[in-house]
Amino acid sequence: MTIGDVLAMIAVIVATAAAWGAMILLTGLLFPARSSSAELCLTAKPWACFFRGVGVVVVLVVIAIVTMNTGQGPFRLLAGVAVGYGGLLSAIGSASVVRLVASRLAVSIATTSGSDLAPETTHLSYTLLLRATTLYILSGLLPIVGWLFVTPIFLVLSVGAGAGAFMGSKKAVLTPSPLPTMEMGL
Repeated sequence: MTIGDVLAMIAVIVATAAAWGAMILLTGLLFPARSSSAELCLTAKPWACFFRGVGVVVVLVVIAIVTMNTGQGPFRLLAGVAVGYGGLLSAIGSASVVRLVASRLAVSIATTSGSDLAPETTHLSYTLLLRATTLYILSGLLPIVGWLFVTPIFLVLSVGAGAGAFMGSKKAVLTPSPLPTMEMGL
C-alpha cells in the first residue's frame, strides 16, 4: 500500500462524511414538517423508533438481497428502490436527530448565557444545525466505537424515526421554524 492509496482512502472518507452531512442539512431544510414529525416520534418513543428501524432495515435488506441476486432487470430495479427507500428514511430520520441535538444545544446555550428566552421560542439557526450535524457525523467517524456502535445504532434509530414520520403515527404539532436571518445568528 502506497501513500497515494492511503491519501485516496482518507479523501473518500472525508468526501463521504461531507456529502452525508450536506444531505442531512438539505433534507432537514427541504422537509421541515416530515423532520419535525420524525423528531416528535423520536422524543416520544425512542425505543419504538429503534425497534421499528430494526424491522424496516431487516425487511429492506432481505428485499434487496433476494431481488439483487436475480438476473432480471426489473428485480434489480426493485433492489435499488429498496436501498433508495432506506436511504430516504435514514436521511429524514437523521435530520430529525440533528434537529433534536440542535434544539438541545439551543436550550444549553440559552441557559448558560443567562438569556430570558424560553427554549420553545428559540429558533433553530443554521449555526446550530451545522454544529449538530458536525457532532452527528464526527461521532460516527470515531474509530472502532463510532464505526461499530454509534453509527449502526444511529442509522437504525434514524430509519425508525423516518418510518414513523411517513407512517403518520405522530403529526407534527410544531410549525416549521422560519428560515434564520442575520439577527438569529447566521
